[in-house]
Amino acid sequence: MHKNTYKPLIFKLSELKNFLEFKKFRAQNPQIVYKDVINQQLSEFRGLHPTEAASTLSRISKTQDLERYGSWIVFHHVNTAVHILPKPEFYSLRTFGMHKKTIAIVGTQGILAETLTQLGFDTFLLWDNKLLPQSSPEALGNNGEYGSLVSAQKIFSINPYAQVSAFNQPLQPPTAKLLFNRADFVVDHTNDLTMGSLLRGEAKTRRIPLLSSFPTSLGVAVDVERYDLNNKLEPYLGMIKNATYKNVKHLSFKESSTLLQASRTSKSFWNDSESRILSLETPHLASVILARMIAALANGHLLKSNRYWFDIDTYLGFRG
Repeated sequence: MHKNTYKPLIFKLSELKNFLEFKKFRAQNPQIVYKDVINQQLSEFRGLHPTEAASTLSRISKTQDLERYGSWIVFHHVNTAVHILPKPEFYSLRTFGMHKKTIAIVGTQGILAETLTQLGFDTFLLWDNKLLPQSSPEALGNNGEYGSLVSAQKIFSINPYAQVSAFNQPLQPPTAKLLFNRADFVVDHTNDLTMGSLLRGEAKTRRIPLLSSFPTSLGVAVDVERYDLNNKLEPYLGMIKNATYKNVKHLSFKESSTLLQASRTSKSFWNDSESRILSLETPHLASVILARMIAALANGHLLKSNRYWFDIDTYLGFRG
C-alpha cells in the first residue's frame, strides 16, 4: 500500500494536543493555503437543523471559541488546509455515513467512488488491477479514469472523514480473501478475465453481491450478480466454462479477451431470463448507475431475483 500520502491530515481542535500540534504545523508551513469555512458551515447547519445548531452554538459559547471547534483538514496534494465542522455535524449537514456498508472497487474507478460518496457511503477499499506508475494517465486521472490513489483523494475532497484504504498494486488470491472479509459489496471494474474470475470465485464463496461494468459494441454494460442470494450462480452465466482463477490465469491477454468478448456477444448472455444487463452509452453514466444500484441494494431493495434488468429512466432519477 502507498504510504498514506493520499490521506488528508486531520487536526481535531477539541483535543488540546491536536490544537497545539496544528498551531505548530501552521507556523511551520506558511506556504499552505488556509481556508476557514467554519462560520459558513455553521450557518448552513443552522438553516437545516435549527434546534441541534442552537444547542451546538450554546455549547461552543460556554466552553470554547471557534478556534477550538471542528477540525483543520490538510490536503497535501493541493497544498490546502480547510477548517470544517466536527464529524457528527459535518455528516448531519452532508448526509454522509447513512449507509453502513463497505464498498470494494477493483480496477480503474472513474467517477464511481465519487458518486458513492455523494450518496452517503464513507468506507472504501480501492485496488488497482495492475501496477499504475504515478505518471501514467490512469494514475493522474486523465479522461475521468484513474487508479486507487487519485480515487482516494477524490473521495476525501468530498468527505475528509471518510475511511479509505487504497492499494496501488494488483490484487492477488491471498489479498482477495482479506478484501472479501471486509467488503459488503464488490465492484469489478477490470474488464479482465483472470481478475474477474478471481473476484467471482471469492464472491460465490463469501456470498457477496458483485457488480461490474464492461464495454460492448453497443456502449457500456452494467451487471449485478447476486451471489448473496444464490451462490450456485455461474460466473459469466456459464458462457465461459470453468471460469476459475486457477483455470484462466495461464491464458494470454489475447485468449482471455477473446473469451470475454465471445461470452458477452452471446445471445443467451443478453436474452436469457436470468441475465439482466443494462446497456449504457458512456462509462461515466455506467458509474452513476452502478452507484445507485449499490445504494438500492444497501437499502434492501431489488431482492426479487438473482440478477436484474435496470430501467434507465427510473435509475437516472433514483436517489437510493
